[in-house]
Parts: sequence; C-alpha cells; structure tokens
Amino acid sequence: MSDYSDDMLGLSPVTFTVHEGIRQNSVAAYLRPIHKKRQDRLHIVTGALVSKVLIDNDSRFGPKAYGVEYLKNGKYHIVRARKEVIISAGAIGTPQILLLSGIGPKNDLQSLGIPVIMDLPGVGSNLQDHLSIDAIFRTNLTNPHSEKNPKVQYILNGNGPISMFPYTAVFVKLPPKGTSTSSNERRRPFPDILLFLQENPALPTLLYVGMLLHPKSKGNVKLRSREIEDHPVINPNYLEHEDDLQVLTEVYRLMEKFEKSAAFEKAGTQVMMPAICNRTQNKDVPRSDNFYNCLIWKTSRSGYHQCCTAKMGSRSDKYAVVHN
Repeated sequence: MSDYSDDMLGLSPVTFTVHEGIRQNSVAAYLRPIHKKRQDRLHIVTGALVSKVLIDNDSRFGPKAYGVEYLKNGKYHIVRARKEVIISAGAIGTPQILLLSGIGPKNDLQSLGIPVIMDLPGVGSNLQDHLSIDAIFRTNLTNPHSEKNPKVQYILNGNGPISMFPYTAVFVKLPPKGTSTSSNERRRPFPDILLFLQENPALPTLLYVGMLLHPKSKGNVKLRSREIEDHPVINPNYLEHEDDLQVLTEVYRLMEKFEKSAAFEKAGTQVMMPAICNRTQNKDVPRSDNFYNCLIWKTSRSGYHQCCTAKMGSRSDKYAVVHN
C-alpha cells in the first residue's frame, strides 16, 4: 500500500472528508461552523448570479476591477470592493463571468456586441476533464452485508457499509507512448491513469473505473448570448487527440489483467459488458482494440473534474489569464 498524496504511484485507500458518515464539502466543513460568529465581516448572498465584474480603466496600471454586479430576484445589485475582486466560479462559471465583463477573445466578444476591456484568448479555452470509463465485475462471493439492507441501515443509523466509502485507488504510469504530460519527473513520477475499485455493499459486484489523468484533448467554454441567465456553450472535445483513446484502451487492458488474476478467478469474477459493440464476439480476453475503442466512444463519461479555462502562466503565454 502507498499514500497517493506522496508517492503518486501504486495502490492506496481513497481519502474522503467525512464526518459522522456524511461526506463534507467546504461549506459544511469550514463556513457553517464560523459563519454566525463572523456575520459582521462575512456577508453571503445566495440565489444570485454575478452578471459582470465592474472595471475602471486606471491611467497608471490599466483596467482595474472595483466591484461586481449581480442579479437576484429579477433585480440587479452592485457590490463595491475596498481592495480586490476574486472570481472563484469554477471552470465554467469563471470564464462566463469574465466574458460577460468584456475580458476574453476579442472576436468572440465583438460578435455578441460586448465592449472589449481586455483581449485575452485564454479565457474559456484549454478546457480539460478526466474522461472516464467503467465496468462492473460480477462475483460468486457471498456479500457480508446481505443480512441487513445497507440503505435502511444508513438512513436510520448513519452507519454501515454505505458510510464507509469502500474505494481503493490504483495509480498507474504507462510505458512511454508520447502520452505523459508530466514536466516534473525529477520530483515524482506523475501517473497517467487512476483506477478505482469499489465494492457494492448491496450486491456481490465490484465497480471498476478508469480515469484519464492527463488528457491531450482540449475543449472550450463560450457565451451563448449576452444574458447571464443563458447557459454557456460547453464543448469538451473529448477524444479529439488520438493519444487519449489509446490511453483509455490501456485502461481496459489493465482490466483484463484483473480478470485473469488468481484472486479474481477464485472469486468467479466476470465482466458484465454492455450489449453493444459486438459484445458476443469479445467475451474472452484479449479483446480487440476496435471493440474497446467502440466502448470508449459510446460509454465514456465526464469525471466532473473540469479545469484550466482561466489558466495561470507567464506574461509570455498568450493563453494565460492569471499571470504568475
């Protein structure tokens, strides 16, 4: 076993922020416990949409943000900043707000009639995500939790197998194929693939999830219109780069090694393939690349780890949005 926060390669339990059987987000863990004591300094507005950042053109330093405008209950409001404005709206909301504020690719802004404050082509570009595939192993093992209903146990008592997050993580580095993007090999070897193995507490099955950690395919986020209530256009461009397809195929090849391992064979493990892509012709390992390519195109899904649409970088990087 290894600690993936340190070694970055190998097999490790997955760490979660959990309190009394409930997974915690930042609001529950850090904000709610202190908010009542600091309401005089911390003001929170919910159910609101930021429509734009308010910007002045400073004669010495150029454009300078001095506040934000937001929409709540059909009315626009303005909040002014004493020192600085921080946008922390995620990989989709951040570029949307910047674009609505006139910061982004000049041609895109002009096409929607938005006055250009700053021509930054990196705003909304470089969208990346951890594209994932999964499979289900069926076993002949007797589930140790079968005498109790795990869902009922969790709802009534807040404990049982559902409260324990039964994941195991496996970080894998592939042989060099031109697919690794790590630029920091001297410090530690960044993996190419993350595998999750998850026990189902209600059924004798095991979920196998493979995640592409360093995608070469890049997408973008663009405005649909000038209206803040219109969702932006999200184009992830999954599998645009052929290397991503090859790496995810290797994820399935690793799955085949699990299938043929002594432990899995002892448990009578079988992969439950979906009834697509000539499944009947690919029941046994090794399965064809064409079969796995078909599965990837038809069944791969977002890892919900979208990032990189407001990139940090040097001033010489034309796609950098925040300069370091």
